[in-house]
Amino acid sequence: MTIPSYYLNRLILNNFKSYRGEHVIGPFLPFTCIIGPNGSGKSNIMDAASFVLGVRASTLRANKLADFIHRASESDSTKSLNLPMNVTAVFRSISNNDNPLKQVSELNSNRHTNDDESENEDEIQEIQFKRAITGKNANTSIYSVDGKTTSLDMFHQKLNKIGLDGDIDGIVQRTPRELGEYFEDISGSIQYKVEYDTLKELCESSDSETGLAMLKRRGVVQEQKMYSEQKKEAERFQDLVNERKSLQNKTNSWQENKNTEAEKNKQLVSAEQQLAKKQREVENQKPKLAKEAATVRRTDQARKNAENRAKRVQTDIDNEKEKLKELTRQLNEAQREKRIQEGKDIDTAQEYVQRREEVENKIAEFRSQLEELEGPQSIDLRKRADLSMRRNEGKEKLEKAQRNLDELNQRLHKDVEEREQENQNKLINLETEINEEEQELKEKETRLIQIDTELDQQSAKLRDARADMRETERDKIFKSTLTTLKRLFGTERVKGCLADLCIVKERKYFLAVTVSMGACMDAIVVDTAETAKECITYIQA
Repeated sequence: MTIPSYYLNRLILNNFKSYRGEHVIGPFLPFTCIIGPNGSGKSNIMDAASFVLGVRASTLRANKLADFIHRASESDSTKSLNLPMNVTAVFRSISNNDNPLKQVSELNSNRHTNDDESENEDEIQEIQFKRAITGKNANTSIYSVDGKTTSLDMFHQKLNKIGLDGDIDGIVQRTPRELGEYFEDISGSIQYKVEYDTLKELCESSDSETGLAMLKRRGVVQEQKMYSEQKKEAERFQDLVNERKSLQNKTNSWQENKNTEAEKNKQLVSAEQQLAKKQREVENQKPKLAKEAATVRRTDQARKNAENRAKRVQTDIDNEKEKLKELTRQLNEAQREKRIQEGKDIDTAQEYVQRREEVENKIAEFRSQLEELEGPQSIDLRKRADLSMRRNEGKEKLEKAQRNLDELNQRLHKDVEEREQENQNKLINLETEINEEEQELKEKETRLIQIDTELDQQSAKLRDARADMRETERDKIFKSTLTTLKRLFGTERVKGCLADLCIVKERKYFLAVTVSMGACMDAIVVDTAETAKECITYIQA
């Protein structure tokens, strides 16, 4: 009895990597090409085939079994652990003794097998090998054959019995690089390896030159952008400096106005002091003026008394004058009678003499009385004239003093009112100006603080920009040097930058790896010490 041989007919993927839900891949022909754009899942099909054959997770671009479970995004990694994940490989039997894997390896010699013809010769059989992931943290594999759970050893024995013999063990134990070469060999693409390597080297060289040109272009654009930003920052900085100078000038002007106001306040105080001095002088003059007024009043009263006395004396004088006139008339009458009587008898002579003596005596008496009256009258007249003159002088002094006092009071009152009004207006204006200047000063101080803060920020940005520019220049030089070294010595000898070669897949280890690298992050990794010496010699040259 001929033992039937089997080949892989199809794969059934359920929530495996990028395949959400159940997907049937196949049926596979003796020569099958898997093609598609990047990210379409080509490599995941090969990983699924290797996974169901029992290959370790570390060999299949994964750190743990849970990495094979489909996840829509990084945020729902916890939910993905609850999804059922399994891969089933369905093998079909063929009637002839040719192994399908050998047929695939002989495709380079144009030896093909028609599956449809072979399947029609004998009864077709299918065996399903299934591997699933289970466990609380999806860390356990369950193997089953035709729906029956089995161990990994029994799983491999079943695979060996269907005709794959030691191929499965060999595939399982191969490294990723060996697996790649194996698939290249069975697919026939190995014959293009030399041409591929040559074209790859040309492509890498072109990519390096293109990358260098792009880096230069990006560097130029970055520099242009950086210089433009620096120009804007410098213009902004200059504007802030100019604004600060303007505010400083306004502050100085405000200080000058404040000093002017202080000088005006001093003048105001001096004017108030002068006004107070004049008021004191007026107060000091009031007793003297009152004394002079009293003297004037007394002089006026004495004048009135003298006038009354003079009137009385004048009346007496008038009376005496009337008497004198009467006596003179009598004297004249007596003389006339004397002349009339001179021719009379001698007997009347004695009477005549007697009467003459009487008349003369009366005349003498009247003259004496007249002299007596005229003496006091002249004295009274002189006194009267003196009193009148003194009265007039006192009156003039009083009137003059009163006019001076009224004028002084009027001028003083007017001056006081004008100065008070002027000082009040000045005080109101000064208070308004002071409030406005204080408010403006506060705003300017606040603005000055903001400007100082912005100046500090702009200075920090300028420093950062200069540091970034230096860092950018350094990175450009470093990348250019690394590209040149790879082009001169080859990518096999110059591997690249240590930071680019060490890829940390999990974020929690990033800090530890970065700290452990330290200053060696920018180190260039080469294959041998001799290559390192040649690179150093080239860089120093």
